[in-house]
Amino acid sequence: MLRRLWANYKKDFLHGHRHFYLYITLASSLIFILFIQFVLPDNYTEPDVYQYIDPAYSSLLSDVETEVLASPAAVVAALEENPNAYGIIIEQVDNQPIVSLYTQTNADEEFANLIKTGLLQSFSNEQIREYPTTVLIPELADVTFKERFIPLIIVMDSALIGMFLLSVMLFVEKDQKMHTAYMVTPGGLLEHLLSKALNMMTLSLISGTLVVGALRGFEANYGYLYLVLIPASFVGAGLGLLIGAVYKNVSDSMTGIFTLYLVLAIPIITYIYPSFNPWFNQLIPTQYMVQGIEAAVLPYSGFTIIWQSAIILFGFGLVLYGISHWLYKRALYQNA
Repeated sequence: MLRRLWANYKKDFLHGHRHFYLYITLASSLIFILFIQFVLPDNYTEPDVYQYIDPAYSSLLSDVETEVLASPAAVVAALEENPNAYGIIIEQVDNQPIVSLYTQTNADEEFANLIKTGLLQSFSNEQIREYPTTVLIPELADVTFKERFIPLIIVMDSALIGMFLLSVMLFVEKDQKMHTAYMVTPGGLLEHLLSKALNMMTLSLISGTLVVGALRGFEANYGYLYLVLIPASFVGAGLGLLIGAVYKNVSDSMTGIFTLYLVLAIPIITYIYPSFNPWFNQLIPTQYMVQGIEAAVLPYSGFTIIWQSAIILFGFGLVLYGISHWLYKRALYQNA
Protein backbone atom coordinates (compact mmCIF):
# COMPACT_ATOMS: atom_id res chain seq x y z
CA MET A 1 0.00 0.00 0.00
CA LEU A 2 2.75 2.46 0.93
CA ARG A 3 4.57 1.79 -2.33
CA ARG A 4 1.40 2.44 -4.34
CA LEU A 5 0.67 5.55 -2.31
CA TRP A 6 4.19 6.86 -2.91
CA ALA A 7 3.86 6.20 -6.64
CA ASN A 8 0.54 8.10 -6.71
CA TYR A 9 2.10 10.90 -4.67
CA LYS A 10 4.96 11.35 -7.15
CA LYS A 11 2.58 11.23 -10.10
CA ASP A 12 0.28 13.87 -8.57
CA PHE A 13 3.23 16.07 -7.61
CA LEU A 14 4.55 16.02 -11.18
CA HIS A 15 1.03 16.67 -12.46
CA GLY A 16 0.71 19.66 -10.14
CA HIS A 17 4.17 20.87 -11.11
CA ARG A 18 3.19 20.87 -14.79
CA HIS A 19 0.17 22.98 -13.84
CA PHE A 20 2.38 25.40 -11.88
CA TYR A 21 0.94 24.52 -8.46
CA LEU A 22 4.32 24.91 -6.78
CA TYR A 23 4.93 28.25 -8.46
CA ILE A 24 1.46 29.45 -7.49
CA THR A 25 2.24 28.51 -3.89
CA LEU A 26 5.59 30.32 -3.93
CA ALA A 27 4.10 33.40 -5.60
CA SER A 28 1.20 33.67 -3.14
CA SER A 29 3.60 33.28 -0.20
CA LEU A 30 5.84 36.01 -1.57
CA ILE A 31 2.87 38.36 -2.06
CA PHE A 32 1.73 37.88 1.54
CA ILE A 33 5.27 38.33 2.86
CA LEU A 34 5.64 41.62 0.99
CA PHE A 35 2.19 42.75 2.13
CA ILE A 36 2.94 42.21 5.81
CA GLN A 37 6.50 43.48 5.61
CA PHE A 38 5.95 46.66 3.62
CA VAL A 39 2.22 47.52 3.70
CA LEU A 40 1.07 46.85 7.27
CA PRO A 41 2.46 49.23 9.92
CA ASP A 42 4.70 47.97 12.71
CA ASN A 43 2.39 49.34 15.35
CA TYR A 44 -1.24 50.37 15.46
CA THR A 45 -1.72 54.11 15.75
CA GLU A 46 -4.80 55.35 17.55
CA PRO A 47 -7.00 57.90 15.77
CA ASP A 48 -6.43 61.59 16.39
CA VAL A 49 -8.64 63.30 18.96
CA TYR A 50 -9.46 67.00 18.75
CA GLN A 51 -11.06 68.79 21.68
CA TYR A 52 -12.28 72.12 22.91
CA ILE A 53 -12.39 72.54 26.69
CA ASP A 54 -14.07 75.35 28.56
CA PRO A 55 -11.43 77.10 30.71
CA ALA A 56 -13.35 76.11 33.85
CA TYR A 57 -12.50 72.44 33.22
CA SER A 58 -9.18 72.60 31.42
CA SER A 59 -7.18 71.74 34.54
CA LEU A 60 -9.05 68.46 34.96
CA LEU A 61 -8.15 67.25 31.50
CA SER A 62 -4.65 68.65 31.24
CA ASP A 63 -3.08 65.17 31.02
CA VAL A 64 -5.32 63.89 28.23
CA GLU A 65 -3.22 63.33 25.09
CA THR A 66 -5.37 65.19 22.59
CA GLU A 67 -5.03 68.30 20.50
CA VAL A 68 -6.79 71.20 22.22
CA LEU A 69 -8.32 73.72 19.82
CA ALA A 70 -9.57 77.23 20.41
CA SER A 71 -13.30 76.78 19.77
CA PRO A 72 -16.02 74.21 19.05
CA ALA A 73 -16.08 75.37 15.43
CA ALA A 74 -12.37 74.62 15.14
CA VAL A 75 -13.00 71.05 16.34
CA VAL A 76 -15.69 70.50 13.71
CA ALA A 77 -13.45 71.96 11.01
CA ALA A 78 -10.58 69.67 12.03
CA LEU A 79 -12.86 66.63 11.88
CA GLU A 80 -13.92 67.55 8.36
CA GLU A 81 -10.24 67.55 7.34
CA ASN A 82 -9.42 64.27 9.11
CA PRO A 83 -12.01 61.53 8.47
CA ASN A 84 -10.37 59.15 10.98
CA ALA A 85 -10.44 61.49 13.98
CA TYR A 86 -12.73 62.00 16.97
CA GLY A 87 -13.86 65.23 18.59
CA ILE A 88 -14.62 66.25 22.18
CA ILE A 89 -16.31 69.54 23.05
CA ILE A 90 -16.71 70.39 26.73
CA GLU A 91 -18.72 73.53 27.45
CA GLN A 92 -20.18 75.07 30.59
CA VAL A 93 -23.93 75.62 30.69
CA ASP A 94 -25.57 76.76 33.95
CA ASN A 95 -22.39 75.87 35.85
CA GLN A 96 -22.61 72.30 34.57
CA PRO A 97 -20.29 70.60 32.07
CA ILE A 98 -21.88 69.63 28.77
CA VAL A 99 -19.81 67.07 26.90
CA SER A 100 -20.30 66.34 23.20
CA LEU A 101 -18.44 63.45 21.54
CA TYR A 102 -18.08 63.57 17.76
CA THR A 103 -17.41 60.39 15.80
CA GLN A 104 -17.13 59.57 12.11
CA THR A 105 -19.22 57.12 10.12
CA ASN A 106 -16.37 54.59 10.27
CA ALA A 107 -15.76 55.11 13.99
CA ASP A 108 -14.45 52.32 16.19
CA GLU A 109 -17.05 51.90 18.93
CA GLU A 110 -14.50 50.45 21.35
CA PHE A 111 -12.24 53.49 20.99
CA ALA A 112 -15.22 55.82 21.43
CA ASN A 113 -16.18 53.97 24.63
CA LEU A 114 -12.60 54.35 25.83
CA ILE A 115 -12.88 58.11 25.39
CA LYS A 116 -16.17 58.15 27.31
CA THR A 117 -14.61 56.16 30.14
CA GLY A 118 -11.71 58.58 30.33
CA LEU A 119 -14.05 61.55 30.46
CA LEU A 120 -16.16 60.01 33.23
CA GLN A 121 -13.03 59.24 35.20
CA SER A 122 -11.73 62.77 34.76
CA PHE A 123 -14.91 64.41 35.98
CA SER A 124 -15.33 62.02 38.89
CA ASN A 125 -11.99 63.05 40.38
CA GLU A 126 -10.77 66.46 41.37
CA GLN A 127 -7.39 65.53 40.02
CA ILE A 128 -6.41 62.94 37.43
CA ARG A 129 -4.66 60.02 39.02
CA GLU A 130 -1.98 57.87 37.41
CA TYR A 131 -2.74 54.16 37.20
CA PRO A 132 -0.09 51.45 36.85
CA THR A 133 -0.06 49.31 33.72
CA THR A 134 0.26 45.55 34.09
CA VAL A 135 1.18 43.42 31.10
CA LEU A 136 -0.59 40.07 31.39
CA ILE A 137 1.34 38.40 28.55
CA PRO A 138 4.94 39.70 28.63
CA GLU A 139 5.86 37.53 25.63
CA LEU A 140 3.66 39.71 23.42
CA ALA A 141 5.42 42.92 24.38
CA ASP A 142 7.83 42.69 21.44
CA VAL A 143 5.27 41.41 18.93
CA THR A 144 4.43 44.15 16.43
CA PHE A 145 1.00 44.98 15.07
CA LYS A 146 1.71 43.48 11.66
CA GLU A 147 3.06 40.24 13.15
CA ARG A 148 -0.35 39.60 14.70
CA PHE A 149 -1.63 39.08 11.15
CA ILE A 150 0.80 36.25 10.37
CA PRO A 151 -1.55 33.51 11.73
CA LEU A 152 -4.33 34.81 9.47
CA ILE A 153 -2.04 34.77 6.44
CA ILE A 154 -0.96 31.20 7.14
CA VAL A 155 -4.55 30.06 7.52
CA MET A 156 -5.74 31.76 4.34
CA ASP A 157 -2.70 30.87 2.24
CA SER A 158 -0.99 27.78 3.64
CA ALA A 159 -3.72 25.83 5.45
CA LEU A 160 -6.45 26.40 2.85
CA ILE A 161 -4.33 26.41 -0.30
CA GLY A 162 -5.42 22.88 -1.12
CA MET A 163 -9.10 23.74 -1.07
CA PHE A 164 -8.99 25.46 -4.45
CA LEU A 165 -5.98 23.81 -6.11
CA LEU A 166 -7.11 20.29 -5.27
CA SER A 167 -10.67 20.89 -6.45
CA VAL A 168 -9.33 22.16 -9.80
CA MET A 169 -7.12 19.08 -10.15
CA LEU A 170 -10.10 16.83 -9.45
CA PHE A 171 -12.28 18.61 -12.01
CA VAL A 172 -9.62 17.99 -14.68
CA GLU A 173 -9.36 14.32 -13.75
CA LYS A 174 -13.14 13.99 -13.80
CA ASP A 175 -13.15 15.05 -17.44
CA GLN A 176 -10.44 12.46 -18.16
CA LYS A 177 -12.33 9.67 -16.29
CA MET A 178 -9.26 8.97 -14.14
CA HIS A 179 -11.31 8.22 -11.01
CA THR A 180 -13.16 5.46 -12.83
CA ALA A 181 -9.85 3.91 -13.90
CA TYR A 182 -8.58 3.86 -10.33
CA MET A 183 -11.62 1.89 -9.20
CA VAL A 184 -10.21 -1.22 -10.91
CA THR A 185 -6.59 -0.78 -9.80
CA PRO A 186 -5.14 -2.55 -6.72
CA GLY A 187 -4.83 0.75 -4.88
CA GLY A 188 -8.31 1.93 -5.67
CA LEU A 189 -9.91 5.28 -5.04
CA LEU A 190 -8.79 5.53 -1.40
CA GLU A 191 -5.08 5.87 -2.18
CA HIS A 192 -5.82 7.97 -5.24
CA LEU A 193 -7.54 10.67 -3.13
CA LEU A 194 -5.12 10.36 -0.20
CA SER A 195 -2.10 11.01 -2.42
CA LYS A 196 -3.67 14.28 -3.53
CA ALA A 197 -4.25 15.32 0.07
CA LEU A 198 -0.58 14.58 0.82
CA ASN A 199 0.49 16.72 -2.14
CA MET A 200 -1.54 19.66 -0.86
CA MET A 201 -0.04 19.09 2.59
CA THR A 202 3.45 19.38 1.05
CA LEU A 203 2.57 22.69 -0.58
CA SER A 204 1.11 23.93 2.71
CA LEU A 205 4.28 23.11 4.61
CA ILE A 206 6.40 24.86 1.99
CA SER A 207 4.20 27.95 2.09
CA GLY A 208 3.96 28.08 5.88
CA THR A 209 7.71 27.65 6.33
CA LEU A 210 8.48 30.45 3.87
CA VAL A 211 6.04 32.91 5.43
CA VAL A 212 7.01 32.24 9.04
CA GLY A 213 10.73 32.05 8.24
CA ALA A 214 10.67 35.40 6.44
CA LEU A 215 8.56 37.23 9.00
CA ARG A 216 9.39 35.61 12.35
CA GLY A 217 12.70 33.88 11.78
CA PHE A 218 13.75 31.84 14.80
CA GLU A 219 11.18 33.54 17.03
CA ALA A 220 8.55 30.95 16.04
CA ASN A 221 8.37 27.34 17.18
CA TYR A 222 8.48 25.35 13.94
CA GLY A 223 7.78 22.03 15.62
CA TYR A 224 4.53 23.44 17.00
CA LEU A 225 3.80 25.07 13.64
CA TYR A 226 4.05 21.78 11.73
CA LEU A 227 2.07 19.97 14.41
CA VAL A 228 -0.89 22.27 13.68
CA LEU A 229 -0.27 22.97 9.99
CA ILE A 230 -0.25 19.31 8.96
CA PRO A 231 -3.80 18.54 10.19
CA ALA A 232 -4.91 22.05 9.13
CA SER A 233 -3.75 21.39 5.56
CA PHE A 234 -5.45 17.99 5.77
CA VAL A 235 -8.70 19.86 6.50
CA GLY A 236 -8.06 22.20 3.56
CA ALA A 237 -7.45 19.22 1.29
CA GLY A 238 -10.59 17.55 2.64
CA LEU A 239 -12.59 20.63 1.73
CA GLY A 240 -11.07 20.53 -1.75
CA LEU A 241 -12.00 16.86 -2.09
CA LEU A 242 -15.53 17.62 -0.97
CA ILE A 243 -15.90 20.43 -3.52
CA GLY A 244 -14.54 18.16 -6.23
CA ALA A 245 -17.00 15.44 -5.23
CA VAL A 246 -20.08 17.68 -5.17
CA TYR A 247 -19.53 19.77 -8.32
CA LYS A 248 -18.75 18.80 -11.89
CA ASN A 249 -16.51 21.68 -12.98
CA VAL A 250 -14.96 24.96 -11.84
CA SER A 251 -17.77 27.19 -13.10
CA ASP A 252 -20.43 25.21 -11.23
CA SER A 253 -18.39 25.28 -8.02
CA MET A 254 -17.72 29.02 -7.76
CA THR A 255 -20.87 29.77 -5.75
CA GLY A 256 -20.13 26.93 -3.35
CA ILE A 257 -16.47 27.95 -2.96
CA PHE A 258 -17.43 31.57 -2.31
CA THR A 259 -20.02 30.56 0.29
CA LEU A 260 -17.56 28.22 1.96
CA TYR A 261 -14.94 30.96 2.14
CA LEU A 262 -17.44 33.26 3.84
CA VAL A 263 -18.19 30.64 6.49
CA LEU A 264 -14.51 29.87 7.04
CA ALA A 265 -13.79 33.59 7.44
CA ILE A 266 -16.05 34.01 10.50
CA PRO A 267 -13.39 32.87 13.05
CA ILE A 268 -10.90 35.14 11.28
CA ILE A 269 -13.20 38.09 11.98
CA THR A 270 -13.31 36.98 15.62
CA TYR A 271 -9.51 37.02 15.74
CA ILE A 272 -9.49 40.64 14.56
CA TYR A 273 -12.50 41.69 16.65
CA PRO A 274 -12.59 39.45 19.75
CA SER A 275 -15.88 40.97 20.91
CA PHE A 276 -17.54 39.17 17.97
CA ASN A 277 -17.46 35.50 18.99
CA PRO A 278 -20.65 33.59 18.06
CA TRP A 279 -21.14 30.13 19.52
CA PHE A 280 -21.00 28.39 16.13
CA ASN A 281 -17.33 29.37 15.76
CA GLN A 282 -16.59 26.12 17.58
CA LEU A 283 -18.06 24.22 14.62
CA ILE A 284 -15.78 25.88 12.04
CA PRO A 285 -12.28 24.40 11.56
CA THR A 286 -10.59 27.74 10.92
CA GLN A 287 -11.27 28.61 14.57
CA TYR A 288 -8.78 25.93 15.62
CA MET A 289 -6.39 26.74 12.77
CA VAL A 290 -6.05 30.34 13.93
CA GLN A 291 -5.73 29.40 17.60
CA GLY A 292 -3.12 26.72 17.04
CA ILE A 293 -1.02 28.60 14.50
CA GLU A 294 -1.09 31.75 16.63
CA ALA A 295 0.25 29.76 19.59
CA ALA A 296 3.04 28.38 17.39
CA VAL A 297 4.00 31.58 15.58
CA LEU A 298 3.56 33.87 18.60
CA PRO A 299 4.44 31.32 21.31
CA TYR A 300 2.88 32.40 24.55
CA SER A 301 -0.10 30.09 25.07
CA GLY A 302 1.78 26.89 25.88
CA PHE A 303 1.46 23.43 24.38
CA THR A 304 -2.15 22.81 25.43
CA ILE A 305 -3.71 24.86 22.63
CA ILE A 306 -1.31 23.27 20.14
CA TRP A 307 -2.22 19.64 20.73
CA GLN A 308 -5.92 20.36 21.27
CA SER A 309 -6.12 22.23 17.97
CA ALA A 310 -4.16 19.50 16.17
CA ILE A 311 -6.45 16.71 17.42
CA ILE A 312 -9.65 18.60 16.59
CA LEU A 313 -8.37 19.53 13.11
CA PHE A 314 -7.32 15.94 12.45
CA GLY A 315 -10.85 14.86 13.37
CA PHE A 316 -12.32 17.42 10.96
CA GLY A 317 -9.99 16.15 8.24
CA LEU A 318 -10.95 12.50 8.74
CA VAL A 319 -14.65 13.35 8.55
CA LEU A 320 -14.20 15.41 5.36
CA TYR A 321 -12.03 12.76 3.76
CA GLY A 322 -14.50 10.00 4.64
CA ILE A 323 -17.48 11.93 3.26
CA SER A 324 -15.57 12.80 0.06
CA HIS A 325 -14.51 9.19 -0.49
CA TRP A 326 -18.08 7.99 -0.04
CA LEU A 327 -19.45 10.59 -2.44
CA TYR A 328 -16.89 9.73 -5.11
CA LYS A 329 -17.50 6.01 -4.79
CA ARG A 330 -21.27 6.45 -4.94
CA ALA A 331 -21.04 8.69 -8.01
CA LEU A 332 -18.71 6.28 -9.79
CA TYR A 333 -20.90 3.24 -9.12
CA GLN A 334 -23.98 5.16 -10.28
CA ASN A 335 -22.25 6.15 -13.52
CA ALA A 336 -20.72 2.73 -14.10
